[in-house]
Amino acid sequence: MVDGEGFSGMMMKAIGERNFMGYTIGSKDVDVSLKQVANDTLFFVDPSPCNVVCIKALLSYFEFEVEPC
Repeated sequence: MVDGEGFSGMMMKAIGERNFMGYTIGSKDVDVSLKQVANDTLFFVDPSPCNVVCIKALLSYFEFEVEPC
């Protein structure tokens, strides 16, 4: 079963493999990609087809793994 921490791990792996690019903010170029609060998840991304496909794939996989039998 994949939980919120598992989803964060999947996101970090996607970022590490350069399949997903977060949003860079500030003068020190801080990368922001995901913020999870309670039952909400916010994605911070540059708008690109690759990011959309990656988010869709991760959410589909997450939904498949978490859905009760």
